[in-house]
Amino acid sequence: MLATLPPPPEDDGGEDETMPLRTPVEVMAAGSTTVADQRTQDMLAHQLHKLTFIKPPTIHDYPAPDAIPPCGDPTLSHNRPPVSSYATDRKTFLQRTLNTTIGRFSMFMATIVLINLGIFGLTTWNLPEYRKGGSSFYYFFIALFLFCASYTIPLLSATAGMNPLESGWKPFLVFWRLSLLTAIPACVLQVQGLGTQNAFGQSAGGLGALKLQDLKNEFWNYFELADGFVALNLTKGIVETLAREEHGVKQHRRISRFRDAELRINREPYSDIPEPTETPGRLATYRIAPVFDNWAPCTSRYRISVRCLERNKVRAWAIAKSTSLCSQYKSVGCKPPKPYLEPIYGCSGPLGGVKGVETSLKIEGFCGHVTKAPPEGAIDELGALLLYDAWPRTSLPSANSLWLDVAPDECVGNPASCEEQWSQLYSAGLAFQIVSNILVLVSAFFDCKVDAKIRKARYWQMEEHRQKQSGISASTVGQMAK
Repeated sequence: MLATLPPPPEDDGGEDETMPLRTPVEVMAAGSTTVADQRTQDMLAHQLHKLTFIKPPTIHDYPAPDAIPPCGDPTLSHNRPPVSSYATDRKTFLQRTLNTTIGRFSMFMATIVLINLGIFGLTTWNLPEYRKGGSSFYYFFIALFLFCASYTIPLLSATAGMNPLESGWKPFLVFWRLSLLTAIPACVLQVQGLGTQNAFGQSAGGLGALKLQDLKNEFWNYFELADGFVALNLTKGIVETLAREEHGVKQHRRISRFRDAELRINREPYSDIPEPTETPGRLATYRIAPVFDNWAPCTSRYRISVRCLERNKVRAWAIAKSTSLCSQYKSVGCKPPKPYLEPIYGCSGPLGGVKGVETSLKIEGFCGHVTKAPPEGAIDELGALLLYDAWPRTSLPSANSLWLDVAPDECVGNPASCEEQWSQLYSAGLAFQIVSNILVLVSAFFDCKVDAKIRKARYWQMEEHRQKQSGISASTVGQMAK
C-alpha cells in the first residue's frame, strides 16, 4: 500500500527560500517505502531558474574600473563621453618616446641648444652689417623666440616622467630646472656686454688724427676727426608723410611723400621768424646739415654763396632721424620724437668735448659714426630745397655721399674704458652660461645612469624568474649577476 504522507503546509503565497529542497532520496531516508513528489511544475521551474541564473557576483581583489554614468533614455541623442573615461591608458607614440631615456636625453639637449642659440642670436642681431641690410629686425625676433622656447620644454616634463611632484627618486632633475634660471642672467649680461660691443662698430682710424677726406664710407665705423665742421646754420628739415601730397613753388610743383619741414634754424633775437607748424600725418623727420673740411666765416652764416661753396667743398652730410615704433609700421598713432643735430667736438678730451650747438667760435674735429643714406625721396627733396637757395648741382647730395651720425656717444671718445666694461659683463654672462650648460649635462648624465641601473635590475629580475621556472637556484642566479 501507499504510505500516508503528512498533509502539505498551507501556501502562504510564496516559497521559503531558506528551506533546502527535499529530493526523493531524502523522503525515502525518512522511513517511507514509496516516494511521491508533491512539488508543482511551476515550483520546479522557479527553482531551476534560481540555480541557473541567479548566482552571487564574483568579487575580485582589484577595484572595479570607473563606470560611465547613465545618460538617460538611450533612444535620445547624447554627447560622446570624454576620451579619458574609456581610453585613459592609451598613449601616443610621442608620449611613449618621451618617457624613455632617449626622450629625456633629447629634452636635455634641446634645452642646451635653444639656450645657446638664443644667447648667440641676441648678442649678434644688432651687428652693423645686419642693420645696414635691414635684416636685424627679423634676426632679433628669431633669437628671442629660440631663447623663450627653452622655457616651454618643462611643459613636457609630466609626459617624460620628469614631473617634480612625482620624481622624488630622481632629485638631480632640480639641476635641469636651475639651468633655466641661470640662463636669464647669462643672456642679460652677454647682451649688455658682447651685444653692445658688436653694435658699436669698428674704429675708422686714430682718435683725433683722421682727416675728413680720408674717412671711408663703411657703415657704422666710429671716428674722431682732426678736422671737420658741421654747419648747423645750414640745416634743412625733411618730413616724411603717410600720403603723397603736392608741394613746392608754383614753377616747380612736385608730388611725393617727402616735403620741407620748414625748420626754424635762426633763433637769434629779433629775427622775426615764426615757429613752423607741425606737418599733419608725418611719419618721420630728417635733419640734414652739410659738413666741411674746416670752419670758415662764410660757412657759419644762415645762407651760403656759390663762391663759398666753390672754395669749401661739401665733404659729407650730417643726419639725424626721428624714429618710433609707429612710424616703422607706417602708422601715425604715436608722435615721433623730434631729431636734433648735436655734434661733439674733441670728445676724447678731459671734459668730454665741446657741444657744437653751444658755441659760435671756430671749432673743428667732431665725433660720430658713419651711417647709411636716407631714402631717395628725402635726398631728392633736399636737393630741391638747396636749388631754391641757389646751390650749384655739384654740391647736391646723393645716395653715394658720405652720411654721418653725429649723435653724442661717450664711448666714441673713450672706447678702451667701454670695451673693458663690456668685457667684464661678457665674462660674467659667459660664466653663467657655462654653469647653465653644466647643470643640464649633469642632469642628463645621472638620468642615463639611473635608467641603466633600472634596466639592469629589471633584466636580472626577469632572468631570476626564468631560472626559477627552469629549476636553477637563486644563489646561482645571484652569482651570474655578479
